[in-house]
Amino acid sequence: MNKIKKRALIILFLAIFMILGAFSFMISFEDKGADWAGFASNTHTHNDGILISGRVKDRDGLLLLSTEEGKRIYNEDRGIRLSTLYAVGDAAGNIGGSAVSLFARQLMGYNMVNGVYSRSGEGRDVYLTIDAELNEVAWDALNGRSGCVAVMDYTTGELLCMVSSPGFDPASPPDNPSYLNRFLSGTFPPGSIFKLVTAYAAIEEIPDLATYQFTCTGSADYGGGEITCKEAHGTLTFKDALAVSCNCCFADLAQQLGGETLAKYADKTGLTSSFEVNGFSVAAGSFEAADSDSAALGWSGAGQYHDLVNPCAMLRYVSAIANEGKACTPTLLKKVTTTGGIPLWLDFSTDTQRLMSASTAAALKEMMAYNVQSNYGIDRFPGLPVCAKSGTAEVEAGATPHAWFTGFLNSEEHPYAFIVLVENGGAGATVAGSVANTVLQAAVAD
Repeated sequence: MNKIKKRALIILFLAIFMILGAFSFMISFEDKGADWAGFASNTHTHNDGILISGRVKDRDGLLLLSTEEGKRIYNEDRGIRLSTLYAVGDAAGNIGGSAVSLFARQLMGYNMVNGVYSRSGEGRDVYLTIDAELNEVAWDALNGRSGCVAVMDYTTGELLCMVSSPGFDPASPPDNPSYLNRFLSGTFPPGSIFKLVTAYAAIEEIPDLATYQFTCTGSADYGGGEITCKEAHGTLTFKDALAVSCNCCFADLAQQLGGETLAKYADKTGLTSSFEVNGFSVAAGSFEAADSDSAALGWSGAGQYHDLVNPCAMLRYVSAIANEGKACTPTLLKKVTTTGGIPLWLDFSTDTQRLMSASTAAALKEMMAYNVQSNYGIDRFPGLPVCAKSGTAEVEAGATPHAWFTGFLNSEEHPYAFIVLVENGGAGATVAGSVANTVLQAAVAD
């Protein structure tokens, strides 16, 4: 009897072990199955290591990438190819954050039951959130300059435009192409667009901000260092200081807040940490808490010193200001269908994170609208309810500053947040603001 019990226990343990093993395998199969099926040696999905399954389309169904005789074929319009390169990807899949690298599973049509088999044998159709024609407008507006342009629906996170320059024609790539998507993977000195972070901290941490005034004489000394403005702005309220982008005033606010508090708010905005866009990790920015009563602390509050931001993270932050404090995670994937048009996956969810209170967001929104009305000029953006902040970020000595312009349309019909970076472009409001107007006019006319 004891032998029977022992054998029964051994069999029971073996059965439990087999069940746990099978369960573990099924989890791995679900998690890694697409990677196994999509291995580069699989000739059903690859040709010479290049993924050849599925088609990529823009949000309106414009074909951007397809497969013919085992080769990747891009849209016949060169402008479309250039402007959508970083959203679609190169044939070899070297561009991170693109459809070819992010959505291989969907393009292959992989599932646990059928693997990569489909009746058509052509994989699936992946619809991106981008508008290819809007991307081409943005590409043309950059006019060969390095930088990036993005437009996002701040209520859903859908990226309507994602352009990075320089790029290349994926139909005839050069010998040494650039694979860097500046929007997702670059970090840059922000200049005065960072004042939106300092302003956020000031609204939350300085109790008498409503009666705050500062007299700018054009320069201010801190710890043996100097903060300068292009001109003496005179006596300013907090709202006016943001509108004229007074470095001296924001240096004063930074001194009141302190480096640790500014660092805390840089973290709260999401600018110093990475997050994922469809599984791709966005580059994290950085903020260094400088010593109190130092010029370094003043410059950090004005967006210089060692401040670095990623354009996608900054776009996500301003989208939260537009969206009552809630930031939508950007996304590039709209839907997946069979080649016959039968929907297999639709994105009904919106991934959001609260970055600030609704009242703080409303205060910042009002100030950004005032920036346009009192400083940039509403005539620069005819017919558009623009709320924005410009930035002219100093880089290495002797180099032209980076030009930034970011903000959103205060519109239920067109809830678009935007960001423009023109590297070594010069004045933010003039250079990057002009690009933003061109792209936004096209976006609302679509």
